[in-house]
Amino acid sequence: MKKALIAAASFAMLASKAAADSLKIDFRMNIRNRDERNSLTLTIEGASSETKTRDGFDAATGASMKRSTKTTRTLLFDQQKRQTMPKGLRALLLFPVSDFSLVGKDSLRVEHDAENPRKITVTFNHRGNFYRIESDGKGRLDTESSFSIAEGIMEQKDGVFVTKEEFRTEQPESAAPDMDKIEFTADKRSESAEKPYTGKLRIKEKDGILTISGKLGQ
Repeated sequence: MKKALIAAASFAMLASKAAADSLKIDFRMNIRNRDERNSLTLTIEGASSETKTRDGFDAATGASMKRSTKTTRTLLFDQQKRQTMPKGLRALLLFPVSDFSLVGKDSLRVEHDAENPRKITVTFNHRGNFYRIESDGKGRLDTESSFSIAEGIMEQKDGVFVTKEEFRTEQPESAAPDMDKIEFTADKRSESAEKPYTGKLRIKEKDGILTISGKLGQ
């Protein structure tokens, strides 16, 4: 445990320095059932160093074992607090390191295109926002074009985020919003970010196992 905490602290420290030249992501999430094999592996590569951390959910503490929640938030912004990647990407990365109940709370949905199963659409809500992530026909996610966001369409009630009345379907409050009532905008890095994480990731889903992998560069 002590070694794990030291490694996590070192990983977070490297991320906080914004010294990474690239970020490698290896994501595995069972979207149907609780699964101890759910994991998020992040590899931060700098000019002269590389730090790799494999993380998962710690049921004993109710948090990520190696602080990926904090690390991904640190990576989301540069030293001037400018966004370096889509907010939706960071939010999606939280699922494997969170309790499985988050899948229901955030209404995570993964759909394949009827004519081309390699084309995948992921939707979910997180802390007031609703996210849509769409791959191309080859199952690739582009940080510059695949992510979109509808901000402020959720509200918190009794500790749970629910769809605001004006955006609801006829389903219960916790259901996904009526897609015809919301307006999406591009979700991507700030144009002025000094070192944004850009590139393409591979996304796949088979038998309820969602995987995302690839490397983003600066």
